[in-house]
Amino acid sequence: MMIPNVDEILARFLKASCNAKQLSTSRRYHQVDARLRKYLEAAGHRFMDEEKVQLLGLEQAYQLDGASSRIMDAEDLLYALPDFLRDPWLMFNHWDKRTQIAQTSRLAQWVCSQRLVDSSLVSCAMIETRLAVDYARRGYTRDPRPSWGKSG
Repeated sequence: MMIPNVDEILARFLKASCNAKQLSTSRRYHQVDARLRKYLEAAGHRFMDEEKVQLLGLEQAYQLDGASSRIMDAEDLLYALPDFLRDPWLMFNHWDKRTQIAQTSRLAQWVCSQRLVDSSLVSCAMIETRLAVDYARRGYTRDPRPSWGKSG
């Protein structure tokens, strides 16, 4: 079975999320998706191992746009999600911010429910995402703990 990359994962999640939704809701979901992809291009390398970072450099030489999403896998994505809910990536508009927080939480759960990762191996990333969701819902845009990216 082929392991999907983040580009494929996000496309499938967005399609599932927008299914039978109102146009305004789908628009907000598309805005969150675009912002998440922009974030991953800017910061995704922090959540990849050395081998993937080297591959990222080659991929960027081939096609810069979307390179991180084509290299990252579901595990990398889960480790990246908490920082997506922090400054400067958290959206400003109240409704957009609520959508971003909810969609990020749903995405993490969806990745696990689709068995794209071994949940026991990414439990720390899931806890960090839940904490980031909770912080963001309470209005904290700066987590007092430092972001280190993926460890190990």
